[in-house]
Amino acid sequence: MDSKELTQKIMQVSDIYAKRFDIARDKDWYFYKFIEEVGEMTKSYNDYCGRGRNAPSKESEQQFKDELADVFAHLILFAKAHEIDFEDAIKEKWFKYLEN
Repeated sequence: MDSKELTQKIMQVSDIYAKRFDIARDKDWYFYKFIEEVGEMTKSYNDYCGRGRNAPSKESEQQFKDELADVFAHLILFAKAHEIDFEDAIKEKWFKYLEN
């Protein structure tokens, strides 16, 4: 799956979520939702690494993966809300160092 198809699928899921929970999304919503997900990922990472209240487990590993996926998806949605093509942004910022 290429990045455009991935973005489209993520947007479809987000649209389903917004409709199901009657959420009005604007540029700020995308930012704050991303930040919320980063917080959830942080907690799950602490649990996964044994820094939380419980010992690491298969459940904590899966929770960390799930939250990492949420952060990635919401970062893409945030970029899209601001009409930023994340693939182009990465190429411009990161891949310029490969052009030696």
